Amino acid sequence: MRVWGRRSEAIAANQLSAEKRILLEDIRRAHEQWVIASERLNWVGVAEEIDYAVFAMAAAEKKYDMLLRQAKKLDWQDHAFYAG
Repeated sequence: MRVWGRRSEAIAANQLSAEKRILLEDIRRAHEQWVIASERLNWVGVAEEIDYAVFAMAAAEKKYDMLLRQAKKLDWQDHAFYAG
């Protein structure tokens, strides 16, 4: 019975680690999208594209912030949450 408990704890740790890796990858991807949106806003050429660039930047920033808050709830001390 004790062996089963240790095994289930190890399986849970592996699953949590996989969840952390997925969240970390999502954070890196969201940061990259935020940087791209920022660059797009800097290089808008036509006035009609300004609204799209502003909304895309705001959405990317909110997504990145949301993911960082999720990671903060997990109280990680050993990961860098940004790609830069």
